Amino acid sequence: GPSGLAMTKELLEQGHRPVCFEQAPGLGGVFRYDERRGSVWPTCRLTSSGLITAFSDFPVTGRRAAHMTVGEYVEYLSEYSRAFGVDQVLRFGVTVEAVDSRPAGGWDVTYSSEAGRSTERFDAVAVCSGVHQVPCVPDVPGLADFPGTVLHSSAFRGRPQVEGKRVLIVGAGESGADIVAVTAEGAAQTVLSLRRGVAVVPRMAFGRPRDYLTTRLLNSPADWIHQTRHPDDDHKRAVYRRAFLPAVIVDKVLQIVFRQFWVKFPLLLSARREHGRIKLKAQGLIRQLLRESGGTMQEQFGTKDDAFVFALARGTCTRAPA
Repeated sequence: GPSGLAMTKELLEQGHRPVCFEQAPGLGGVFRYDERRGSVWPTCRLTSSGLITAFSDFPVTGRRAAHMTVGEYVEYLSEYSRAFGVDQVLRFGVTVEAVDSRPAGGWDVTYSSEAGRSTERFDAVAVCSGVHQVPCVPDVPGLADFPGTVLHSSAFRGRPQVEGKRVLIVGAGESGADIVAVTAEGAAQTVLSLRRGVAVVPRMAFGRPRDYLTTRLLNSPADWIHQTRHPDDDHKRAVYRRAFLPAVIVDKVLQIVFRQFWVKFPLLLSARREHGRIKLKAQGLIRQLLRESGGTMQEQFGTKDDAFVFALARGTCTRAPA
């Protein structure tokens, strides 16, 4: 996966002789699509743009600067590996079974592969298996006796699995939100169960990935603000607040005007009136879900995909309580 590849690359650059074991037949980690052992589906997209996701010493270009599919991201990781010689020290199809410390120093690593079981000695071991390896299935009373199919999101492989079926999806985290959008297009019925609201952060804003806005220029306070944090600077703070109060008021007014005339008004005049109506309804649902979540956008994890909200707005998905 990304962390193992980056670790291996850094060790190579510092003159070490690393060996990277990977139990899958190819690189990518949890982003690698595999019909049997993977944890993503072919149409799955990253929640962060390529601009933010890319390694600083291997930037993305062109179409990858937006939200890559998992296939495009694995291609990117493959190119990264070749560019820095990481691909020369990767061993695929290897499962580490035990790591034992040696009295004189170093480690004995026991692993299995198609060639059988082996043990090798290493000076150091880095565990880069990530945090999303084992599916977490909640303990729901009666789930074991349910006659239908029960799938964790890691076992979801796409629309053919739900074609023509009645599907209940529990939770609208990153995976749940993506899967709702897929099932709403192909299932006979899609129901989303939520115990509370959700903070929804659309991937796109003004035609570009929203995380393009996460820059120091937009989000870092000015230097003079840091100079007024001392308790003795009360007078300076008061002067700044009075001086900039008109600017704050103008800013809020401009935000309201912008929202009405550049976001809502064009939708009402849209030639595709149905599309405009759905979009306005989706915006209302996003605000409603945030109110029902029990916190503000800054106080909780945000689901970075609003496609499931549009499914709710169109009526191809309905909502149910916990």
